[in-house]
Amino acid sequence: MKVITLLMALGFLCPSPETTVTPTQEIIVLSLDQEDSKAEIEQFLNQLKQHGLELKKQSFSRSLGKIKRFKLQITHPDGLDWKIVGQGFSTFQLRLHLDTGQKIQQFSYRFNNKGDFSKPLSLRSCGQSDYQFGGKHSASTSFIMK
Repeated sequence: MKVITLLMALGFLCPSPETTVTPTQEIIVLSLDQEDSKAEIEQFLNQLKQHGLELKKQSFSRSLGKIKRFKLQITHPDGLDWKIVGQGFSTFQLRLHLDTGQKIQQFSYRFNNKGDFSKPLSLRSCGQSDYQFGGKHSASTSFIMK
């Protein structure tokens, strides 16, 4: 009986390999503001590319010097295929979780500096996120792990 109890205790104390998360060494936050110029948008996109993310599609609708709507399709060689649409926002932030070799491991996002960032999203997944504010607020995210 003591052996079984000891083995059960060891099982609870030792995390399984599936639940062990590699600690990130650095977090970088990239921001896109509604008032950003075309040069600032280009800098935001270049920073994504510098960290190994690829842009399959991108579009920015502007009016009166402000970003009204953006669409991005961000991919990564590990399998990521993420489409995001933002409309009626003031700030979009993308938080990149980097390992010790400065390679992206996962990312999270939020709009308008409100609340916490989303749950960290894996580079081995595909999904879509939408954010709209135009009198009514709606936000949704759906992801599938590959």
